[in-house]
Amino acid sequence: MKLTIQKENSVTEIITDGNKSILKLLQENHIYIDAPCNANGKCGKCKVQVNGQVTPITAEEQKLLSLQEQMNDIRLACLTKPIGDCSITILNQQNYTVQESGMKSDFVISPRAKDSTKAAIGLAVDIGTTTVACYFYDLNSGKRLDTVSGLNEQRSFGADVISRINSCIEKDDGKQLLKQTIVKQLNNAIDSFCSKKSYSYHDIMDITIAGNTVMLHLLTGYDASGIAVAPFTPTSLFGFDLNAKEIGITTNDTAKVFLTDCVSGYVGGDITVGVLSAKVHEEKENCIYIDIGTNGEMAIGNQNGFICCATAAGPAFEGATIQCGVGGITGAISKVTIKNNDIKIETIGNQPAIGICGSGLVDTIACLLKLGVIDETGRIDEDEIPTSLLYRYREEDEPVFVLDIDNNIYLTQKDIREVQLAKAAICAGIQTLIHAKGLTEQDIHKVILAGGFGSYIDKKSACEIGLLPPSLLDKITTVVMLPVWVLLKFC
Repeated sequence: MKLTIQKENSVTEIITDGNKSILKLLQENHIYIDAPCNANGKCGKCKVQVNGQVTPITAEEQKLLSLQEQMNDIRLACLTKPIGDCSITILNQQNYTVQESGMKSDFVISPRAKDSTKAAIGLAVDIGTTTVACYFYDLNSGKRLDTVSGLNEQRSFGADVISRINSCIEKDDGKQLLKQTIVKQLNNAIDSFCSKKSYSYHDIMDITIAGNTVMLHLLTGYDASGIAVAPFTPTSLFGFDLNAKEIGITTNDTAKVFLTDCVSGYVGGDITVGVLSAKVHEEKENCIYIDIGTNGEMAIGNQNGFICCATAAGPAFEGATIQCGVGGITGAISKVTIKNNDIKIETIGNQPAIGICGSGLVDTIACLLKLGVIDETGRIDEDEIPTSLLYRYREEDEPVFVLDIDNNIYLTQKDIREVQLAKAAICAGIQTLIHAKGLTEQDIHKVILAGGFGSYIDKKSACEIGLLPPSLLDKITTVVMLPVWVLLKFC
């Protein structure tokens, strides 16, 4: 039987025997779909529109799909198998935005591939659990030529690192599939750059890749299973070169890939390079560097050294465990403010709302606290909601507060609890580091936020909900373009 897949402007045909779910078939053929729960039928994100013969809808799907969606033949790819010829359309797959503003550093240009007589392109890559950003540089001048970014397509194997490690363990071809997925994404980024800028992949002379420890294991095909269980031992902490061809990245035959040094199983090379890029290692006063993401990695210190930790913040800020949550894509509610005692929303690209991303989530909860919609415990109490806002409240299986009535984008009581867990993990990590260093909040000179989510959040909203200590509000700044420091200064 044949499965025809329509995504954007492309059509792919796959032959199947009916024993594999649509999600599994998409994964095997490196066709991206958002599946943050790793095929456990819990998140309801892997939506496809089906036309043809497939297995009957399950009770789990009925709970996660609206009646309108079911009537429009929307199904969950992880719980649906083709049983005859059919076609599917992948829904809500849009471009992810990556922060490109914020604090930047000046670099000394001394790359090992420098040759002013030839084209020499350097590629700095930040492989995040949620996003991948590729920065292309002229190694002779140090000028940034282009940026290619998007969601990490390994997300179709789960939103967090443990889900992806489990995919490697549970599936015979899991480790290979995850490696092939990220390598293909990097090669596509190179193809995109070359086609836009009239370069050849032969001009790619040097690459630096930063990422958390698990992401670097999945890129290289190293066994990451030891990171998932105590004592959380990685196969490698990297800090060395590999030939680009050995990994599978399409470049000049002589190009090398420097994989940035990691600290431990859960404190990766993105943190070490971030600290260097932000020049925190040159500071005389104590600073905190935080990558607010699924792993919540952070470091505290100055020119005399650092203490690091990682917290299991989970993927709530990336929208994975939020009912109407999405990544930072066009149409995502990214900012929420109060106007005339009501809420006002802004979306990425000023398009109709399709969901709410992390920055909008933090803003929303901060606003609802101010308006009295939720109390200090995070509880939505109908009896306490101002009368003027009751039109946004409804009771379903749980209390719901509607942000966009026209597009039915809302926040549930469970969503708020998910955010509370995530923000508590980040805040606990900060307090633990401060305590371990023998300091107080007053001793902190600067707080630097990094990561796709950390770079976008409103720092005032973050302090108001307890994600960050309120006493540090005026000391918070952001940083971007982390791997570039290593690419241009040391390669």
